[in-house]
Amino acid sequence: MDEKIRERDALTDTEDGEDMTSSKNGGIIRSILIQGDGGSSPNDGATVEIAIKGMYKGRIFDTRDLKFDLDYGLEYDIVSGIEKALRKFKCGEKSLLMLSPKYAFGTTGSEIYNIPADATVQYEVQLFNFLKAKEHWDMGPSEKLELAMKQKDHGTFLFKRDCVAKALRMYKKAVKSLEYSPGYTEEESKLRESYLLSLHLNCALCLLKLESWNGAVDSSDMALQIDSINEKALFRKAQALLGRKDYEEAISNFQKLVSHYPTNQAAHNGIISAKQLVKRERLKLKNHYNGMFEKFAKKDEQKETLDKSRSSINDEPIGYWSNEMADGMISLHQEMEAFGEKMPEKSTGGGNSSPKH
Repeated sequence: MDEKIRERDALTDTEDGEDMTSSKNGGIIRSILIQGDGGSSPNDGATVEIAIKGMYKGRIFDTRDLKFDLDYGLEYDIVSGIEKALRKFKCGEKSLLMLSPKYAFGTTGSEIYNIPADATVQYEVQLFNFLKAKEHWDMGPSEKLELAMKQKDHGTFLFKRDCVAKALRMYKKAVKSLEYSPGYTEEESKLRESYLLSLHLNCALCLLKLESWNGAVDSSDMALQIDSINEKALFRKAQALLGRKDYEEAISNFQKLVSHYPTNQAAHNGIISAKQLVKRERLKLKNHYNGMFEKFAKKDEQKETLDKSRSSINDEPIGYWSNEMADGMISLHQEMEAFGEKMPEKSTGGGNSSPKH
């Protein structure tokens, strides 16, 4: 069969497939080719054995068998759409996946596979076997420490690949792996604390890169709860405060950092930058209020001029009359008639008329 026909048939199949995204945005469409055994599906961290075949416009660009742990697929050049889909696969299942750019190679594409930016690709995926990962509540302290270190290392791998949001999620998973865990030995407790310190610092760094200032402050504070004068924690908190324009508080944190680490030049520079920003904000505020006062002064001046013009008639002497005052006035006869009254008749006699009885 011609490859273009195969691609067309595959596209037709996926149009009637299942949308596997939680938001139902059409980013991952699955069409089952071979049903699985109907049992359970892989969980986070499960070890999976799969075969994949990647296709783009009729060209096969990737075909291989591999074994890896879910959540760590990027280390094996497995796109996120495959990992998300595998969490709903059954053992033995073979499906065709249509992946939008968001779940494939994104806005950058792939040089290795010669995939352009913003490309929709297809993968034929078969799940041969999998081993579920232990849940946290089934793990002992040493297993949790081992898992947290693995998650931390993968987060650092993602961070170096500039996948900052994914790295942050992995660091947070590692933190969760170490929460609410009784039964640690004294040595394990110290190791756990050092892991948590490092993870909170890494979270703060990711949040700074993502310009999530409040989150960066919170993560820095978590680190400072473990080590109250930690150099990186103080610096990252000050940077976050600077980012959210809490300049005075940022200066205070930079100064605290300098008091403990006098040779930290970045902290000295931070104080200078923060003070300049404070000065700029104050000048901006001053100019703003000066502008407002000028507007108010002009309005007061205009109102005063208007009030003077309106009250000029009251400045004339009592009894003063001008023709302009009579403009628009009606005659006394017209005014009396308008109110149904009559003008008094002139007396015809030489004296006062006596009242009629």
